[in-house]
Amino acid sequence: MKKLKHSLILMSLGTLIFLGNFVKSYDFPHFYRASYFFGEPRLQKDKLTSIDITIAGGSTRKARNCAGNTVCLFDIYGPSNMQKLGAGIPDKDPTNPADIALIYLEHLPSRDGFGFLSYGGRFGLVETIFSLTQNISNGFFVQFLMPFKHMRVSEICCIDLSPTDDTYPNKSNPYWQLFLNQFNNILAKYGIYFGDWKETDFGDISILFGFAYNYQETTILDYIDFSFKGGIIIPSGRERSLNRAFDIPSGYDGHTGIPLQMDASIGIFDWFTIGAHGDVIPFLSKTKEVRMKTAYNQCGPIKLAKGCALVKQGALFDLGAYVKADHFARGLSLLIGYSYNKKYKDELTPQDMCLFDQCIVNSDPMLYEWDMHTINFVAEYDFAKDNKRFCPRISLFYNWQVAGRNVFKNNIAGGTFGFDMAWEY
Repeated sequence: MKKLKHSLILMSLGTLIFLGNFVKSYDFPHFYRASYFFGEPRLQKDKLTSIDITIAGGSTRKARNCAGNTVCLFDIYGPSNMQKLGAGIPDKDPTNPADIALIYLEHLPSRDGFGFLSYGGRFGLVETIFSLTQNISNGFFVQFLMPFKHMRVSEICCIDLSPTDDTYPNKSNPYWQLFLNQFNNILAKYGIYFGDWKETDFGDISILFGFAYNYQETTILDYIDFSFKGGIIIPSGRERSLNRAFDIPSGYDGHTGIPLQMDASIGIFDWFTIGAHGDVIPFLSKTKEVRMKTAYNQCGPIKLAKGCALVKQGALFDLGAYVKADHFARGLSLLIGYSYNKKYKDELTPQDMCLFDQCIVNSDPMLYEWDMHTINFVAEYDFAKDNKRFCPRISLFYNWQVAGRNVFKNNIAGGTFGFDMAWEY
């Protein structure tokens, strides 16, 4: 019976994993990879210590655009309109070849596809995530999450989408060809590096305080478990570089988050678990220097103008559910979960309203909301034995992104090693 099983847990920690340590070492959702399984309610046991280390990674050349269609990696917000790259940029030098190319190209007639470039490349990610969870007493606990990330963008290339017919202007237009020849000089003049990069950095460190409750006095279900967590996401990750064309921050781009999470699960048949999860992360606004649009028709990751703006980052929320076969074959457990993540649109308020029109700035597709659907597969084996204080476990998982908008199409695979330590019985 489940009551007897719970008694054995509390006495010997024989099956701690089923209540809250199942792949608990995770990072919060990001647009550049499938989301991790969110975890189960915490076990309510005084002074229990749990430590987990996760290593995971994935790479991709594809993204999902605003319609959910698969596109080249950096066409995530659509092809880049280079004809309007210099529109609205002040103080262009009519004697500088780079600015001459921008001026001439901008004044050509517009037509579908002309002056557009498609950017491709490969994004790779390897994450190491450390998690420490310490129970205090009466169900209260504290959790510390520290991610390390090795991120790489490579194989960057561009394809000219300009039409090749005889209609003016076309791919052979001399001013378009002048722009292409001066492209590297234009980027250098405005301080933008166009090329491969790799970085190893901290992600955003999180400190969460929680309460767990495990209810067993039920005659219909085996148990009902619940936990709540809230805390702070510290902006310890690397912020987006203004001088790199295809840079990606390792955290939430310098913004402090205030996560609130709820988890609940029920057990039936002495081995089957059903659970649900919900969380929301509002972010604090921050004034910083960013690159911004200077014309409505500008689009793409490359923008020449930069200035200070108040950045109001959109909130992020996550809903999920899972089913689990708990210890159905000795220490082996299998889980399949689903999560839906959505981040709302960012808003910018430029300080220099003469140079940057707020409506134009906020029409940038890079500020728009994104969402993602992920299915999580987890297999875990715990090596807990009766009357042992130290209970190790290992798991393998695969996070499969099945749909989304404005996200990289990047599935993640990895494993976790963890253990629970009981300081008292």
